[in-house]
Amino acid sequence: MLPILQRDMTIYSLVAIAHRWGGASRGEQVCNALFGSPGAGLRHDFPSHLDEFSHRTELAYGRPDELALNATVLPYFLRFRPPEVQAEAIALMRGETVEPLKFILGLPAGPSGASMPLCTCEDCIREDKDAHGFAYWHRQHQLPGAFVCTKHGSPVLQSSVRIDGRGRSTLFLPDDPEIVSTSASFITVLQQPLLQRLSILSAAALNSILPGGYSSQILLATYQHGLKQQGLLTKCGQVRAREFVKWLRDQYHSIASLEPFNRIVDECHVEGMLRLVRKPRGNFHSACHLLLIDALFGSWDRFSSVYEWEHQMELPLIFQETPDSEESPSVCENETLVIELARRHKNGEGSVSALSKELGIDVNTAIRWLGKLGLLEIARRPKVLTHEIRAEIIQSIKCGEPFRQISMTFALSRATIDRICNEHPMLHETWRAASHERMRNVERQKLELLIRSSPDVTIAELRRAKNSGYSWLSRHDKEWLKSRSPLKTANRSRLVTKRRPRVDWSMRDHECLSALKNLEATLRFDDCERLKPMVVLRKIPNLSFSPRLDRLPESRALVIKILERAEGRRDK
Repeated sequence: MLPILQRDMTIYSLVAIAHRWGGASRGEQVCNALFGSPGAGLRHDFPSHLDEFSHRTELAYGRPDELALNATVLPYFLRFRPPEVQAEAIALMRGETVEPLKFILGLPAGPSGASMPLCTCEDCIREDKDAHGFAYWHRQHQLPGAFVCTKHGSPVLQSSVRIDGRGRSTLFLPDDPEIVSTSASFITVLQQPLLQRLSILSAAALNSILPGGYSSQILLATYQHGLKQQGLLTKCGQVRAREFVKWLRDQYHSIASLEPFNRIVDECHVEGMLRLVRKPRGNFHSACHLLLIDALFGSWDRFSSVYEWEHQMELPLIFQETPDSEESPSVCENETLVIELARRHKNGEGSVSALSKELGIDVNTAIRWLGKLGLLEIARRPKVLTHEIRAEIIQSIKCGEPFRQISMTFALSRATIDRICNEHPMLHETWRAASHERMRNVERQKLELLIRSSPDVTIAELRRAKNSGYSWLSRHDKEWLKSRSPLKTANRSRLVTKRRPRVDWSMRDHECLSALKNLEATLRFDDCERLKPMVVLRKIPNLSFSPRLDRLPESRALVIKILERAEGRRDK
């Protein structure tokens, strides 16, 4: 007799319930009957032999691929992976072994590791027993980083019965004594709302698909949209790396010590998130994506809507014939503003950027739609450098101008300026020397101007001043700085030395000697104490100074006598 596959139930739960109802002595017997393998159904995360299971149950629970996607945690780890990885993972679960699967998903090296504990919620246990007569494992509780039950808001229980080597061949249910006795993770008031949001996002990643399917380019465009809204992109679309890292660290400092987040947003790993928002390189754990989605969008619905919009921008547009107008043979649905922009631009009423701003359309979006619709051919800036412009750029480089300033002056990318500089072997050295000379003159002028305005300024004041030029000159132009005699005179005239009062060692010796005499009658040593002068000094009440016996002759003599008497008593 087999149970019904309830909502959010795992295959492992189904096998465990069948084992309890059938009365078999060992879990391997049930697995062998259902999967044709004694260990296939004992894996609570990724079972194998799903083809055989579907065949023996006569597709009562669905096809093998439906079981993998609807009754295991596999979709959570595949949500941000290409379709070919999903096909390979399902093929392994349908076959006779799933040993390579965790390596394909990158779990051993990922933040959560390859071993996942069994997790449950006490409120869900009570509801399941009232509704069905038994408790079962919920998929959304087994996800890495799901610390809070999304239905009840209570902390989940994490069991170690299958993590530390015990119970690998046993089928457990959430209400078993080994599980119920496990305590929930301690969650602070500051962590609770953040962990609840991340648990809701984890459940959404498990159950919701990306609109139009996964695409690394569309996902990157979605993240960059969120970064732009947060002010973390430059005007040319580059990520503000320092601000981004600090922003993430501030967002998640309260959970940076919890697994798996400690390997994502703590001080040592948070900079790795930059690779997620730049050019797509490598594969990232789903928890990394969910942290970024929470920070940028706050919810899965908002993220999904932006992702769908970016996906629509990549699709070919649908055209609709308009019989009422002969001038415009095809019009895109709901894009009257774009058509109005194209008409006004053709009539010479303004540039694309000016008309886009007037109509409230983003200029990049307008250009993309205009190109897709075929309404307007945008004249692009030629990409060929003329000899005249190249000569001017080389002259600017020889004058030591900053590359950023050259790039802005000639409206060229920084990579183009670097390429021109690298085409001439000695040009970069010439630029470096000229740049150093230009910077030195600028910093010298700053210092001279400050000294003329404040003749009595000191070196300490120059160091504290932000734009004095002293800091740069002290590193790169020390000889000139030393030769600046008015600066030395000004500093020496302001120099004030404070003498420390001389120490009266005889008075200190008298104070320490008096304290020792008062302590001598009641002084006792434990058997474990070493008879050393410092042991005696530690027993003295607080003095007004730290005693140094080499400067206190009378006190030193008394300490030696006290130690000799103590040694004599020990020998007896």
